[in-house]
Amino acid sequence: MAVARHHYVLDYTRYLGIRKKIDWSKGVLARLPEHYKKFYEEWKHGPEIPVHWKPNEVLLYRHEETGEIKRRENIPIPITYPKEHNQGIWGGEGVVYGYKKKVYRKRRVPHWWAPTLIRTVVYSEILDKHMSLVTSAADLKSELALSIKRLLLLSIARKNLYPDDPKKQKEVYDKYQQYSIPEDEADWYGLSLQYACLKQEYLEAQEQPEPLKHRFRRELIDQLIHSEKNMQEIPKSEKGWLERLQEWNPFQNKS
Repeated sequence: MAVARHHYVLDYTRYLGIRKKIDWSKGVLARLPEHYKKFYEEWKHGPEIPVHWKPNEVLLYRHEETGEIKRRENIPIPITYPKEHNQGIWGGEGVVYGYKKKVYRKRRVPHWWAPTLIRTVVYSEILDKHMSLVTSAADLKSELALSIKRLLLLSIARKNLYPDDPKKQKEVYDKYQQYSIPEDEADWYGLSLQYACLKQEYLEAQEQPEPLKHRFRRELIDQLIHSEKNMQEIPKSEKGWLERLQEWNPFQNKS
């Protein structure tokens, strides 16, 4: 029997084409760090471990009656991820749409299958915190899970874990230093595309030279403030300004 084996991890995009590729050559997207682009492509378009279906390891088989060599197709089940999945860790699970036959010999009816979620408390040794999460597995997919991973990577990169306990700090750092990445990369890791673009624009705005109109306005204000201080330091006459004006008036009758 002809046998062909296939790895369990498959690229959903190739089969379903449901995820739009990002054009990194336009606008602020082109100026994003390369390590962030790599992370985003792995997050959105990288291969995923099947959760809702079991792929066939043997793709080619021989038909028992005809002896014909046939091929099995590994086609992933389309999954819908509602916005709520970003508030928990669903472990790659989502909402599946299909048909269900409730009664024998009756027509199938549309049906939605949703994951069963529970609230649990997990402990992070790196952050030394307990976190209450809505989860169904440990597969990172949601924005919440990526945000937590970003905090973990930043803590390892900055070595700011357990600041009051140097011994524990070294113990935990030695345990997880294999996952260490540069702080600059960790600071970008896990950001959504929208937030990453805002971050890039903010950094670019900090590096731009100050416009001349802003500089001239600031210098003018400084000059006015300095002039006002100098005027206040000039000694005043004992007579009021009205009396001095009357003395100066050439049309006043002094007889």
